[in-house]
Amino acid sequence: MKALDIKEVIQIFKSRNTKSLQYKTDVPYKFINNIVLAEAANFFDQNIKYTRDDLAEMLHSLKENRQYRFENRECIERALTLYQDSKLTFSECLKQTVNREYYCMENAAV
Repeated sequence: MKALDIKEVIQIFKSRNTKSLQYKTDVPYKFINNIVLAEAANFFDQNIKYTRDDLAEMLHSLKENRQYRFENRECIERALTLYQDSKLTFSECLKQTVNREYYCMENAAV
């Protein structure tokens, strides 16, 4: 299994090629950790003019593709739902969802 970095995830998103998001049996699994996923989503929020719906659709397609492995697929699903139902960025939604997963209900002040 190969861990993808932010550049590789951004390239997948930029291609907007559904074939790159489809399951391929001859390709080994690829791992995308939460930090890379959040950074890629931030990149698109800040630099690429995709709509929230476009970004949500791409994240959903990536999450549904069994070729990719994540830290917690269910956590990403909940973060996506929160993202679609709020004005928060995806990375903020993912952070909140992961925190709730570990029973953290408020953020620490730094």
